[in-house]
Amino acid sequence: MQGGSCPWAGSAPGLMDLPVHLGYGSTVMAVDRLTAGEPCGTDQQRGKAVAQLPISQMGCEPLAHHGADRTYQLQDIRSWADLTERLDQLRPSNNVFTAVRIRGSFEAIKIRVACKAAAGTDLVTATSHQAEFSHQQLAGTLVGFWTPSFARTINIPGYHLHLLSDDLAHGGHVLDLQAHSLHVELHTQDHLHLALPDTAGFLAADLSGDPSAALAKADGDHG
Repeated sequence: MQGGSCPWAGSAPGLMDLPVHLGYGSTVMAVDRLTAGEPCGTDQQRGKAVAQLPISQMGCEPLAHHGADRTYQLQDIRSWADLTERLDQLRPSNNVFTAVRIRGSFEAIKIRVACKAAAGTDLVTATSHQAEFSHQQLAGTLVGFWTPSFARTINIPGYHLHLLSDDLAHGGHVLDLQAHSLHVELHTQDHLHLALPDTAGFLAADLSGDPSAALAKADGDHG
């Protein structure tokens, strides 16, 4: 559940303060819809990293106490499609959420960062202006989640990973990558905490529509 992908995006900006979110878990993916960026943080990095990334408030995000159930070392990853196909073989089930953390040095990585949008901007409009960046020989961590298809109304099914570079200078939604070797940690998540806003805008919003098409369009292309 990235912040911009929530079905109620645009109806209630600034849903929860950062310290509240950090109390729920050790893996964080965040979008502040009033500032530019799709940063992320991990338990080792959050105290330092989130203070330097453009986060003042967080959208509705998945957070997990990331204790790896399984760890793997993947070699010669040639693309996003290659990575996700391998991860599919490692996940135990298609019916539970899986938290993913990947560490390594990337030969090449392409990321996307949503540009600044005004409060109340709808999801598709807000994500129609996005900046893409390509980096080479960049060390960092990918964090994110695999979401089952039955949860498509609260998040895009499949993998959604964000990069945070080791030097804290780069971060965003991962579109493509290449790496010689990556350390992968997977954590099966059978308990999901979803914090709903209590703002007047959210309580009065019409959320009866199916947001799947808008979520898929906003997520963009991989590869």
